[in-house]
Amino acid sequence: LFVHTYIGTCISGTKTFSRPTSVPCARTFGLACLVHYFPHGCGGNDPRTMWRLFGMQSERLRLLHRYAAILTHSDHMRDEMKRHGLSAHVVPYPCDVSPGVSPVMPGSSRTDSFTRTEAWRLLFAGRMEDLKGGHYLIEALPDVTRAARRPVRVVLAGDGRDRKSWEAAAQRVQAATANLTVEFTGWVTAQHVTALMRDADLLVVPSLWPEPLGSFGPMA
Repeated sequence: LFVHTYIGTCISGTKTFSRPTSVPCARTFGLACLVHYFPHGCGGNDPRTMWRLFGMQSERLRLLHRYAAILTHSDHMRDEMKRHGLSAHVVPYPCDVSPGVSPVMPGSSRTDSFTRTEAWRLLFAGRMEDLKGGHYLIEALPDVTRAARRPVRVVLAGDGRDRKSWEAAAQRVQAATANLTVEFTGWVTAQHVTALMRDADLLVVPSLWPEPLGSFGPMA
């Protein structure tokens, strides 16, 4: 079994307390999680859903102990398995790292040296929902632009239930901040994400939950 997220180790799978603020949860999954579920905002507000998810994750944890081998791609997820009495092996993530691939998009004139008039390019790529922290990134952009002392161009690639609120916040922040450009691409293909990464100076991962980097992180 390849494990890339919190199956069998968290009722909701987010491994995060959302009340009073979003903080990672380091608890070992068990009956005590039911006590924390509502006070710490681990999931929704329906007790039936809580019981259903608890039963599902309990069954998943039981099944995890039956696998001959568990593989994962990070020390963090290996340690998460270990806390639950499981042995996992870290394996390299299958990425295209072919020699000779240019770090700059075809047709780009980007060089390794900056001028003060050249934009600093930041990239967020992922689901647009609360735990991914995009709203914190957007609100921090005025400070980022002032600290950079050059134009800043931010690309947010992806989609999700919070996209509209992120776009509204970005419009407000961009209008009030000189030398800042924010662009939303919507959902893009893996090939497009690769191109965006090659053209970016910095990949930003502002996640509020203990990010398992299931699919995107290893590409970085």
